[in-house]
Amino acid sequence: MGDRRLPVMGLRDSLVGGVAAALLMVLIWAGSLALTTFDSALIGYAVAVVALTFAIVARYSRWLRMPSTRRYWRRGWQLFASWGNFRKLPGLFPRAVFSQLLGQGFIRRRGVVRWIGHQCLFWGVIGATLITFPLAFGWLVFHLEPGAAAT
Repeated sequence: MGDRRLPVMGLRDSLVGGVAAALLMVLIWAGSLALTTFDSALIGYAVAVVALTFAIVARYSRWLRMPSTRRYWRRGWQLFASWGNFRKLPGLFPRAVFSQLLGQGFIRRRGVVRWIGHQCLFWGVIGATLITFPLAFGWLVFHLEPGAAAT
């Protein structure tokens, strides 16, 4: 019987994930004015996002070390940076962003009701992310006005 343990994340991948997590912590510290505007009630969110950043970046680093995915990654960037694509990019990129990413055109072809539900979910997640992350990182702060009621 062979060894059935799951492969352990490599030191290099852990270091890359650690650097990304550390960079996020520096951004949190700097964006919250040395933690003066950081809300301690939201520390759980901040810790979770830092841990998630480490995990995603470390896993992505490991994924890119595999020969086949590294080949796809390099070839994708070569195609992206090619002169032919660069000439088409000014018209193609905005059209793709609006029709596919924001408009979810690939879902609309499967049905209007499904598209409406997907749009509600998509924009809800985008809105929650744009509000929650800056609040959890101390980048968005609410204060009571002097002389206002304490409730």
